[in-house]
Amino acid sequence: MRHEKCYVMLAGILLPLGAMGQNYGFTKLEASSGLQVPTDARGISLADFDKDGLLDIFVAKNAGANRLFRNLGNLQFADVAAAAGVAASGSNRVGVWADYDNDGFADLFAANLEKYHLYHNLGNGAFEEISTPAGISPSPRINAAIWGDVENNAFIDLYTANFTADNILFVNNRNGTFRNGTTPAGVQDPDDAAMGGAFGDYDNDGDLDLYLVHDAYQRFRLYRNAGYGYFADVSSEARVNYRGQGMGTVFADFDNDGWLDIYVTNLDSNTVFFNNHDGSFTNTTAFSGVGDRGMGWGIVAFDYDNDMLLDIYVVNASNYNNPPLDNVLYHNLGNRKFEVVTQAAGVSSLLDGWGGAAGDLNNDGYQDLMITNWTRECLQTFINNGGPNGYLKVGLTGARCNRYAIGARVRVVAQGVQQIRELSGGSGYLSQDSPILHFGLAQAAQADTVEIYWPGGNRERYFNVAANQHIHYVEGQTTAVDERALPVPITLKLHPNYPNPFSLNSGTQAQTSIAFELPRASMVEVTVFDVLGRHIVTLAEETMPAGPHRIAWDGRDALQKPVGAGIYFVYLRSSGQQLTRKLTLLH
Repeated sequence: MRHEKCYVMLAGILLPLGAMGQNYGFTKLEASSGLQVPTDARGISLADFDKDGLLDIFVAKNAGANRLFRNLGNLQFADVAAAAGVAASGSNRVGVWADYDNDGFADLFAANLEKYHLYHNLGNGAFEEISTPAGISPSPRINAAIWGDVENNAFIDLYTANFTADNILFVNNRNGTFRNGTTPAGVQDPDDAAMGGAFGDYDNDGDLDLYLVHDAYQRFRLYRNAGYGYFADVSSEARVNYRGQGMGTVFADFDNDGWLDIYVTNLDSNTVFFNNHDGSFTNTTAFSGVGDRGMGWGIVAFDYDNDMLLDIYVVNASNYNNPPLDNVLYHNLGNRKFEVVTQAAGVSSLLDGWGGAAGDLNNDGYQDLMITNWTRECLQTFINNGGPNGYLKVGLTGARCNRYAIGARVRVVAQGVQQIRELSGGSGYLSQDSPILHFGLAQAAQADTVEIYWPGGNRERYFNVAANQHIHYVEGQTTAVDERALPVPITLKLHPNYPNPFSLNSGTQAQTSIAFELPRASMVEVTVFDVLGRHIVTLAEETMPAGPHRIAWDGRDALQKPVGAGIYFVYLRSSGQQLTRKLTLLH
């Protein structure tokens, strides 16, 4: 349980402490950067899929192939989707990142109106599509995809919100496969117009709750996680059962009181709900001045000027209004009030917008902004010009919780101001922000306290953390590690092989991948035996460095002859320990 005393409002908490006269703004990135999509971009999501310390960008593209832009540094990008194996064509909508098998690499779930794709990151810049063996079955008209560990069992689950079809909660079986756990969990969502959704711990009890918004004036729904992944619809008592033409939503703490608030885009007036700390919310849209009446879709909640207050960027399908209505950047003034600064900040866009995401593309300590559109400039990237305010960037790697640390909450206190961020598995509309949690520190020289609430209940606290750095924490380690360092496991691990079962006659799946992790450099032996204990083949016998590793077996013995169909066992030996996994070979 999280204790409410950790979220007491501190003196001066709502007052921005930055350089008040400073004008913060953005410069649009030119097409020469390599970041461009010619037509109809939909969802956008950020992750460092190749673990080089730079954020990469996935764009779901309608009526064409998806894009994966690898960050080359110096604000230069290359589309590697085809080479990486994620350039699926179709009416693509969304892509979101998580490490579903806890092997240390970000995997990608992408979906279009006809098919789902679960892409397993092989750790070498390439992905394998494993939807069918993983049990991820398609449902038509997906409008949101969100990762979240709803059971707090260290394995990430997947929720899809579908238009004109039942929503689905894919529960992780902890062996590389998923099952449909929608009905037992109680998140069927009886409406047929689901659009955006987000996981967030709105009641501070340590597990992820779910908020869904709907089109066609069907009521929005808040599902409270009662523990172990069982949910109850509390929309009415929470006072968030709004009826509108909802598109996107996000959980974020806009008033720095330690409780997550909710913002929703609508096809008319947008809505903000502030958390009352008692399980209910108050609609303060008119008072807060954030009820933009454009045709709202995407939402980005980010502190663009590093003044310790989260601002809001709204992505509009501008041409649905006559005259067109611009996208809107709301600058947070504190005390639950906002002002429009779109033009002054240089982020105006009168296009047909869809998604939006924020992340620090050039690692300068200021968050940049990306939006997708249907027509003309279908991917717009606005680079933050920065200013004198400081920052702290926090990367997380779970050890006892899910490796990607989705659902982890970080609380930072500096100069008497507290801020919280939760690592999201997808939010806004069809999108996902950077997995690096970003805190503006205004003029503070340090964060006096950094507290991490890991999914599952572990809590860690650090003091006097210097400003203006990217710091990475691994659950259970007492000191931070360099952000570019590969996460080092605490114990020896042998993951389930993929695919399992596998077949020698299955084309691209004519081998299986065996993943394991070493807590320290050591002599390693990886061997395959049959059910009678007879030696089949030794796949590795060498000294390896600490970290994640992967070896393939093609179903052949030591003489390179195919073995028969059946059950086999892979043995991992290292530092006096031995781990075993069962695998199945078909013909």
